Amino acid sequence: MDYANISKYSGSHLSLMSLSTLTSLSLSGWTYLGRLPEAISSLSGLRELEICNCAMTSLPASLGRLSHLERIDFHSNALGRSDDVTPADCLHGCTNLTSIKLSGNFFSSVPAFLSSATALQCLHLANNHIGSSGNTACLAALTALTKLVMQQCGLNTVPDSFAALSNLQWLCMSRNSLSSIPDGLPWAKLTLLHLRGNELGAVPCSALAGAAQLQIVDCGENPPLQVNDYLKIWAVIKVLPHLHCLFIDKTGAESMSADSMWIPNSASNIAALKKLMKKRKRRVLLDPAV
Repeated sequence: MDYANISKYSGSHLSLMSLSTLTSLSLSGWTYLGRLPEAISSLSGLRELEICNCAMTSLPASLGRLSHLERIDFHSNALGRSDDVTPADCLHGCTNLTSIKLSGNFFSSVPAFLSSATALQCLHLANNHIGSSGNTACLAALTALTKLVMQQCGLNTVPDSFAALSNLQWLCMSRNSLSSIPDGLPWAKLTLLHLRGNELGAVPCSALAGAAQLQIVDCGENPPLQVNDYLKIWAVIKVLPHLHCLFIDKTGAESMSADSMWIPNSASNIAALKKLMKKRKRRVLLDPAV
């Protein structure tokens, strides 16, 4: 049932709470909602719940009684902003929950209530100012995660809790302030990695070497590569048999020197890398393109 974009609060959401057979509910755009009512638990058959752009400040403990809930989308609200704290056990009974979208809220830490959602496979936390000082420990409990989006979260280091996420297949950490990626992360199943718009001085070849299933790596809009980085990229390509697309930036002119083993022309170096990738039926895409 779609009740999206109702801009004037009328209390009509309370009349929905008697629909125990309802399986999907969207209340997006109810800008006067504020808080999700405790009576939400009466919708015992609910599988999908979408409440976006509602200025919602907290979640009720009764949400955890929705044992059939599979997907939640609470993006673009005010969760985490006020003293109206969400109970840490509000998802305790949601044992079938596989997808949660919390992007565009006000969390300064990864919310503790997520640790109860141990079956979670997909988590969106983009555009929350979590920062590297924010608590991310509860991510370690989400070992079933296959997709994690932490774009523009104010991170300058990769959280230690990532070491527990051995099932990740899709990871987005674009638009942060990461200057390096640590080695040894459990990326054996990772197929797609977004690192665009960080502060990486080089493609994190050592960290990528253990991600044998990688297909796409996006390192665009980072500081320009240095000449020697191309040798490292060539080396890591050889141990990533499934990699077919790599986004990188042009080599910085300041890294070129007359006695370099490379011709002082970044285009020729890039052409050599492209030739290698083409031979392996892969692509190197550059920002800006040359």
